[in-house]
Amino acid sequence: LAQEVDRERRRWRDEIREALMRLIARREAAGEIAGAMACAQRLVAEEPTSEHAARLLMRLHYRRGDRAAALEAFEALKQRLFDSLGLTPL
Repeated sequence: LAQEVDRERRRWRDEIREALMRLIARREAAGEIAGAMACAQRLVAEEPTSEHAARLLMRLHYRRGDRAAALEAFEALKQRLFDSLGLTPL
């Protein structure tokens, strides 16, 4: 039973991640940067060590014209990766 529950949790996490990435792409393409950013922030919250999620968020900050926030997002990722895995971002 525990393995089945774990499998379902992974499947739901994967579906949430894919849905958020689709929403980010659609909203960004439509010029809805604030909406895309909200989804990207949720994606980062779901997957705090995902470099892909952090890059999406950084790009959206940059597109919004907030270079400082983009750099802050990178620094936050760098710290999370080091704290969690002892790694640095690629």
